[in-house]
Amino acid sequence: MSMAKPIIASAVSDLPIILNGCGIIIPPRDIAALAKQITYLIENPQIAEMLGQRARAKCIKKYSYITGGKILRGILNKVLYGDCK
Repeated sequence: MSMAKPIIASAVSDLPIILNGCGIIIPPRDIAALAKQITYLIENPQIAEMLGQRARAKCIKKYSYITGGKILRGILNKVLYGDCK
């Protein structure tokens, strides 16, 4: 995601949720679907570029060190200052 490249992933684990709007999801172990989507992205570079840029933006917003630090700080504040519920 951080490299701003289009992502094609299998519908396993949380990948469909994580990549929502930022990549192409295919059924697990579906080689024909993978080939079809690779061809689609090659033939539609503007779509590939758009998906890559969306993935990069989401990565920066949700998975950067700054965001991770803010989340960790919030957790530590709850633990240290007794705001755990």
